[in-house]
Amino acid sequence: MTSTDEVKQQVNVRVPEEVLAVLRGRTGQFAPRTIAGPAPPFDLMENCAFKSVLSFGAGGAMGLFFGVFLGTTSSMDVDVNAPTKQQVIQQYKSAWRQGVSMSKSFAVVGLLFSGSECLIEKVPPRRHCFKRR
Repeated sequence: MTSTDEVKQQVNVRVPEEVLAVLRGRTGQFAPRTIAGPAPPFDLMENCAFKSVLSFGAGGAMGLFFGVFLGTTSSMDVDVNAPTKQQVIQQYKSAWRQGVSMSKSFAVVGLLFSGSECLIEKVPPRRHCFKRR
């Protein structure tokens, strides 16, 4: 560490005391400076595994929503002679089964698409048809 007086002699420039006060550490010495700055934070969206898992979850949630929504609008086999409460329960169970089925399908499609797209994007091209000359 270099003291303030040594730096003034080496640089041979008059530095205002306010600037020196900012540059000094708690011990009265100059604080070391880094040129590069702090390391950038790790970007999760650059990770193919994280993207794939995120797409799996989002696809599953979207599939469940669409499946339940479309399951309530489709025709169902409901016992007409059963009480109304029993008919409603049968309809909701049928809609839930269709929602879970679509959820699984959407989740797998999201996982495969996102994973393959990310891996293809990471591989550098060997030949490109639009080479610059």
